[in-house]
Amino acid sequence: MSACRHRSIIVLGTLGLAMLAASAVWGQQAAGDQPGANDVDPPTQVARLSYVEGAVSLQPAGIDDWTAATINRPLTVGDQLWSDRASRAEIQFDTATVSIADSTNLALLNAGDDVLQLQLSAGTTNIALHALDPAGALEIDAPNVSVSLVRPGSYRIGVDSAGNTTVAIRSGQVQVVTIAGQSLILRSGQGAQFLSSGDVDVATVAAADDFDRWCAQRERRWAQNQDVAQYVSSDVVGAEDLDNYGDWRQDPDYGYVWYPTGLAVGWAPYRNGRWLWVAPWGWTWVDNAPWGYAPFHYGRWAYVGERWGWVPAPAGTRAVYAPALVAWMNGSGTGPGVGWLPLAPGEVYLPAYRVSARYLNSVNVSNISIVNSTYIASVYQNPALQNRYANGNAPGALTVVSQSSFTSGQPLAAHIIAPPGEWQQANATPRAPGILPARQSVLGSIGKAPVRRPPSAIATRAVVARRAPPPPPPSFDRQMDAMRSNGGQALPPAQLLHLRGPESLRANIVLAPHVVPVMPVAPVAPTTPAAPTLRASPAQPVANDRRAIQQRSPQSQTPAQVQRAPLPQPDLPVAAAREVAPPPPPPRPQQQQAPRPPPPHVPEKVKGEPP
Repeated sequence: MSACRHRSIIVLGTLGLAMLAASAVWGQQAAGDQPGANDVDPPTQVARLSYVEGAVSLQPAGIDDWTAATINRPLTVGDQLWSDRASRAEIQFDTATVSIADSTNLALLNAGDDVLQLQLSAGTTNIALHALDPAGALEIDAPNVSVSLVRPGSYRIGVDSAGNTTVAIRSGQVQVVTIAGQSLILRSGQGAQFLSSGDVDVATVAAADDFDRWCAQRERRWAQNQDVAQYVSSDVVGAEDLDNYGDWRQDPDYGYVWYPTGLAVGWAPYRNGRWLWVAPWGWTWVDNAPWGYAPFHYGRWAYVGERWGWVPAPAGTRAVYAPALVAWMNGSGTGPGVGWLPLAPGEVYLPAYRVSARYLNSVNVSNISIVNSTYIASVYQNPALQNRYANGNAPGALTVVSQSSFTSGQPLAAHIIAPPGEWQQANATPRAPGILPARQSVLGSIGKAPVRRPPSAIATRAVVARRAPPPPPPSFDRQMDAMRSNGGQALPPAQLLHLRGPESLRANIVLAPHVVPVMPVAPVAPTTPAAPTLRASPAQPVANDRRAIQQRSPQSQTPAQVQRAPLPQPDLPVAAAREVAPPPPPPRPQQQQAPRPPPPHVPEKVKGEPP
């Protein structure tokens, strides 16, 4: 952003909000409240629930209740999804897209910057892995096996009613580790089913089903929206939606700006949505618009030429997620209402909790074009230094609601009120308000339709993990007790770690024993539009109908920009075959090393080379 635009930053006037020197409540922070090298930081990327169809339910981390899942909700460690009959959903990560079919139970065990670990207890998931950091890992833990995706590609993993797990690879490569500690490699065009009895069956490849075709259609949609890669880093989650809902124009001060189209008269950012409480970030904006994820968690908003435009950081920078990029009115949380306005380019975002100096710098530098690191640190220590906001005069910039509406978890557009009279001489602050959440702040608004839940047999089903996942977040009640003594502010991630109690143990996770040498299923074969078929002998039909999904280009780019080329359509999923009788109920699993059972029976088709 040019110096000219810096000089044009103006004082709140039209709304009658004089931006004076900040009061002691929002002023100098405590001497110890400075970014430190040893502070524990939240993840820099967060999953987005990008599509919901039918009855899809969510159990937020730390809550023993379920709620209807809605698009644009950020998902974090401990969250769990259930898609009921005739339902499906899609989750976007910075390097992968995970789709779930009906009757599927999926949970996020770990979602850090260097590892993604999912739990699949029932149903079917398609995974399109766009890129894989050499130091990263994507692990799917299922009954009987843990599956590690080791190359970009397209994968389908399914768990049937008997707890048998089927793995099919359209493109890419996986390493499968069984409960016995046996390791197998599956490559493009191959599949195998891992039975509850410990046996392994070879899986053949057959025609795609409706779920595969739906996933392929979603992938084509992303592949067609590649213009955005010129303007936004590829790890900005949700950026693929922008081309369908707006246009890009170049501004002499801001560079490329995205302008949403088809908006109602008087539209402004951060007005058509709701506030939810998502740990460890705290108050998090969830927008109603189908494109409303990337522009509210990355970049900044500017009012240019009598319209609102979103200004991303230049393409090629490493994006860092933020829960909401706004400044706050009545940030003490003690007045009759709470208000907010979008931050403009060049204005500092402050997390609501202690973070390291590196994180504080990254979450700002990665979301604005020009920034001074020294100024960022100074504003963190003394928010009063940032007492002018460029969007203060923009129409509709300031949104105000009552505190009861703010914490209700419901959409707020119909509950906006005028700024209280005592705000005439109030001050804005970059620091989030100290307002305690309610349970509904986590769950969101409750609709009239009943919320579906997974059957108890599925919810308690044990899965095999190659790596021990971190304990889930502490219960919401335990967090509330700590936040009451913290002035209503979000708890630092390090404090959340210490709050985890005995209830945080994962009783349905069984760690695989030490891995024995890898046994490849077949040598690498050249990838063609019609992937090679691995045929099972008539005497050993396949016991499931879980299929692979569409192929996505495995080409790896730089971490900042991953090109997504159009791909051949899926036509080679795993075929259905004989029904496998369910095994006797297993003993209650513990989160410990499982005893090593006898080596499983592996058919000669898997042991040797394919004919």
